[in-house]
Amino acid sequence: MNTSVLSTLTGLNVTNPRSVIDQGFVGNNTETACCKIKTSAVYSICDGTVIAVERSPLDSTWTITVEVDSQLWLRYCGLRATGLITGVSLHSTELVGYPYNSLLRFEYCTAAKSKFPVRVATRQLYKQDPTPILFGQIPLDGGT
Repeated sequence: MNTSVLSTLTGLNVTNPRSVIDQGFVGNNTETACCKIKTSAVYSICDGTVIAVERSPLDSTWTITVEVDSQLWLRYCGLRATGLITGVSLHSTELVGYPYNSLLRFEYCTAAKSKFPVRVATRQLYKQDPTPILFGQIPLDGGT
């Protein structure tokens, strides 16, 4: 099993995915259309451009949306702190931020329709199961 993406994401040498995956993709609502990863710091898994930095009014956590290309976004959610701003280029292994309670919500969005749309300004993509990304089954341009 390829754990190199999980190692990059967490900054740890992950040999057993169960050591960092708190919850796999459930996908029965927008909050479970993600994977929850245990980590104390979050690192970019590929190159991209930060297209949104949003703060939740409910719990004051941050969500960073990174555009890999026009059809693929990665979202790092539930961050208690980040130094990123919209428009910055992000490179593989760069620090994204620090998750609240050491638990990152990782989302993967594409143009393929699902019941979980994500809108950034006037653009919309849809949440997909991020498991293939996390296990390196879907290559990301410019990244791991």
